[in-house]
Amino acid sequence: MKDRIEPWHGDVPPGVPGAGWFIATIFVLSVIVLTGWEKGWWEGGHNNTAAAPAASHHTTGSGNRAPQEPAKDH
Repeated sequence: MKDRIEPWHGDVPPGVPGAGWFIATIFVLSVIVLTGWEKGWWEGGHNNTAAAPAASHHTTGSGNRAPQEPAKDH
């Protein structure tokens, strides 16, 4: 029979307090970030629709005014 306990040969002893919580926290945050990325939670505006392109309107500078009559000579 072996009554002697073998010493731990690693730098970090087994059962380091907090290691399980750290790994679980990283896992949960990764799931939240990846799910949000897939669902589009991080994009601006939550309606997930693309904005319509701006209408192009070419004008001669007169806008919506009616054309003016030429000036009359008096």
